[in-house]
Amino acid sequence: MANEKDAVEREETDETPGSYEEIMDRIYGEKLYQDVVADEEIVKKVCEKYGLDSDTVYAKDLTREMRNYEEALWIIKEMGNLPLLAQHAENEEGGGINSLEIYICEIYAFGEGKAVIEGKCREFGVNPHETTVSELTIEQLIEIGEEAYEVSDHPKG
Repeated sequence: MANEKDAVEREETDETPGSYEEIMDRIYGEKLYQDVVADEEIVKKVCEKYGLDSDTVYAKDLTREMRNYEEALWIIKEMGNLPLLAQHAENEEGGGINSLEIYICEIYAFGEGKAVIEGKCREFGVNPHETTVSELTIEQLIEIGEEAYEVSDHPKG
């Protein structure tokens, strides 16, 4: 995830990735959640929402739902002023993360970010051409992320 302190090195194996819990255990081991997420405010909000103690909860113990909530908080905080679609970004040709669309395409290594955003925005009754990231709710951002995950070729555990 974009807000972690340390880059995670993945082991190359011929095995299937395993369940979400197994993957998290391999990645984080016995690291405290507060030690792997750089933003203390986000850690606090996640722990408050899910009734966790930030001083004792291990990163590996966070569920996918909790991590999705964390990511949505991070997206709003770090990308709130950005447009949903790349075509409305100020530096459309400049590269980098300039919209929610580009972020989704980078995270899930696919080119369907625009279609996912437009589809979900239709469901939400939101015009993706006139909306910034911060105008979406946390729940809407989570739904967009879940849809992107489901339609991507990203390994499912």
